[in-house]
Parts: sequence; C-alpha cells; structure tokens
Amino acid sequence: MKGDPKVTDLRVLQYNPDGNIYYKLRFAGNWCVLPQRKDNKVRTKLWNELPDLYATQRKIKKKKFEDFQELKKDEVLAISEKVVIRLEDLITLITVEAEWTWGRLAKCEQDLKRVDENIDENNIPAKKPAGLSFTIHNNGLDYSDVEAERKNIAKASLYTYGFAGTGTRDSHVCTFKVI
Repeated sequence: MKGDPKVTDLRVLQYNPDGNIYYKLRFAGNWCVLPQRKDNKVRTKLWNELPDLYATQRKIKKKKFEDFQELKKDEVLAISEKVVIRLEDLITLITVEAEWTWGRLAKCEQDLKRVDENIDENNIPAKKPAGLSFTIHNNGLDYSDVEAERKNIAKASLYTYGFAGTGTRDSHVCTFKVI
C-alpha cells in the first residue's frame, strides 16, 4: 500500500539540534532526511538536555582520518547478543569438507609409534601404538567389532587423502576424520 513504512538497514544516523534526523545507507553515500512527525517538541527538549558530545574530540592527521574511514566501511557498528557456537558447527564453518562426529578416534599410519615385537622377560612390556584403542569418554563400549573391521579394510582405502576412516554398521560407533 502507498504510505506504508519501509524497513532498511541504516549505516549512519545524525541528530541535529533543529530536530531533523539525517541518515546514510553507506558511509560514502549522501545524507538524506529521515521523515518524521510534525510534532517534534519532545525530541528538541531531549536534544537540549544532552551534554556536548563533540567538545572532547581530538584532532588527528588527515591521512589517519581517511584510513579510519576506510576501515569503518565493513565494521560492525553494534552487536546485541553474544554468539555461542558448538564445536561441531565451528569446524564446518572453518573448513568446507570437514565433518565432526562423535566416537572413536582414527589415526593415520604414519602417526602410530612402532613397537618392537621382541619382548624379553627383563624388559618392560611394550605399550600399544597411540590411537589403536581408546575412546573420548570411558563409557564401557565394546570396540572389538570395530577392531575386526579395521583389520579387514585394505590399506589403500584406509589412508586415502591423508586421513583414516573406519566404517561400521553399528549405530553407537562413529569416527573422527583427521584434518
């Protein structure tokens, strides 16, 4: 309908003592008068009660001022709320093809530590290579079926594109992709 209010994003507002309000849609744009009601007595009274905001301005060099104006073009003027992002969402925002899943970590072959198979009675037993069998949460899940499937997967398909993945048919087991 004709005369309906329109909503737009204003970049800059300027209040003048005469009661007029000017706005810019872009910092480099022209000042436009914001349409108002004819009765602006309240606005004039409030303007006169405000302290002089421009009395404390410091002088700066013209080059610094121009650089500052250039920086302000893409600056966020106001944020009303904090943004809380889950780690899963953050990873998908940072890298396009990354995916965050819960469950067991998978390690690349080159990241595993080699263990000497010859164990003497005098020597301390060798530890398992890092990444073979541990979970994020110690929740007592049985990963023996995952270990069996891991041994059956060919090395060529396991280490494609520099990350290891383990595919399982169980719904309670997921894998991490190493970025």
